[in-house]
Amino acid sequence: MVSPSQRYGWMFTAGRLGLFLICAALLYVLGFRSILLLLGALILSVPLSFVLLRPIRLRWSSEIEQNLARRREAKDKLRSALRGDE
Repeated sequence: MVSPSQRYGWMFTAGRLGLFLICAALLYVLGFRSILLLLGALILSVPLSFVLLRPIRLRWSSEIEQNLARRREAKDKLRSALRGDE
């Protein structure tokens, strides 16, 4: 089973790759070839992904923060149980 955090990670990665491929196809149609095609697609896709994939990135970071908080709480409970503070 895939956790929500992993799902958002895969969605973000697929989105970045998709944007890169779309930019590369657009540049190919415009006549770019070779290393210029790859560099141009990279330069275009990074700021586009920063703007277009922001909702996914925010949900992903929120999910990671929640996971960390749960782990921290479980760790504190375990430590207090081992000390006999309960």
